[in-house]
Amino acid sequence: MVRIAINQKAFGAIVATLPSNVGFENKRAENGDIYVWLPPDVIAKLHALRGRGQSYSEVILRLAAKQGMMRL
Repeated sequence: MVRIAINQKAFGAIVATLPSNVGFENKRAENGDIYVWLPPDVIAKLHALRGRGQSYSEVILRLAAKQGMMRL
């Protein structure tokens, strides 16, 4: 598992879809981001979908909007 930090909006977009093997921490990053633990293959997919200068949160929000999981 790999730990990444995502913002509250991105976490809210995916929290209901997280499989049981994905963890998150109550401790927050200094900027308020939430630490989540994802399998390496998921991280690789998110990384491949990132545009130049995009964060993982931005990728998650883009994918969520595309799937109709949330409205931006």
